[in-house]
Amino acid sequence: MVVEDDFVTTLDADAALSLAHDGFAPPPAPQSPSPLSFIHVRRGRRRPGRYTRLRELPQEVRLEYDRGRVNIAASIEPRGRDRYVHAELLVAIVATLRLLLTGQVASEQAGATLGAVESELEGRSAPAKTPAHLVVGVVLAAPALLAMVIMGVFSMSK
Repeated sequence: MVVEDDFVTTLDADAALSLAHDGFAPPPAPQSPSPLSFIHVRRGRRRPGRYTRLRELPQEVRLEYDRGRVNIAASIEPRGRDRYVHAELLVAIVATLRLLLTGQVASEQAGATLGAVESELEGRSAPAKTPAHLVVGVVLAAPALLAMVIMGVFSMSK
């Protein structure tokens, strides 16, 4: 699934690309965008497999800068039936980067906004888990219930 956007910014290439990188990915994976005028950032796991959190899905953002024009493409590998949630996450990422690079919000506010959206979406996409105590109760109660039924059948036959 891919979401794209393009817009114009007044920032120079180095400022725009470093601001976008810091806004999407944690600092440990810097790339040198200056000579190429683009960044390609990944986060999440390499393969979708089984995931417990939305942020663990493979996500990529490619941002290109050309004389003030910025093109953003964000992608995610959707899993399961949460495709609407995945689409909302991509739109939130692209919209946050757009607000950040056009100077409409500060870096801290953009990060907080994206974090809030991710948290809200995380709650909607969380798989329903059966509580462990319920599973243990059913496993322990099933043989007892079966024994009671068998004893009831034998007592009725007498």
